[in-house]
Amino acid sequence: MDGDGKEDIVVSLDTGLGPTLWWHRKNATAGFDSRTVILSSGISIMSCGVADIDSDSDLDILLISRYDNTNRCLLNNGIGMFTASNVISTVAAADFHYGDIDNDGDLDFASIGPETGLVTIAFNDGFGGFADLLLVQTPAIEQQARVHFLDVDLDSYPELVVSSRVFQSYVGPEKTFIYSNLATDIPSFSESPIILHTPASNLCSGIDETGLPVLVLSGNNGIVRWSTRSGQVLIKCM
Repeated sequence: MDGDGKEDIVVSLDTGLGPTLWWHRKNATAGFDSRTVILSSGISIMSCGVADIDSDSDLDILLISRYDNTNRCLLNNGIGMFTASNVISTVAAADFHYGDIDNDGDLDFASIGPETGLVTIAFNDGFGGFADLLLVQTPAIEQQARVHFLDVDLDSYPELVVSSRVFQSYVGPEKTFIYSNLATDIPSFSESPIILHTPASNLCSGIDETGLPVLVLSGNNGIVRWSTRSGQVLIKCM
């Protein structure tokens, strides 16, 4: 977080009381210093992540909050101080992810609403500001829906991935949907997704041994690996 080449730790809480966001600097003895508070109170944080949002080579913080339906980007000044807070979007969010949706060299932001299946994509202006929004309605109508990006066809325009699993008594479509990025001047996604009949509590991605993109889904049914090469394969039972 402070540009010293060491991996620090960022911590968030969803209580809304007392400090809700802080970080610990990794020191020279491989331990961590006392916390440096970023947000002292008032914001209940559901989830946060770090990425270089304003293209200045340091790590900024993205967060979604639980109660005020405001998703934010906190910009790092290069030494671990967060002096600017930009509103990304003002929609309820169950999950978020970031990626270069429009292939313009900066990271955009996507969130999915709880129990709505509505994905809101906010486009980065390159300096950590977000103005233009794209709304994508999906069938992932569930309280703990997940959203992710994966460049399935290796054209530098990542596809949109959403997943839904049954939560408590709610009955929804226990599936994962992959929407093709149409790679047009005005960003848009296909209306007919690839459907994987596996829900996911968590989504992550990577590259397999042949250089093809791989999507990994973990949930109640175990861990599933999916790729364009091998299709859907159960690789571990829980």
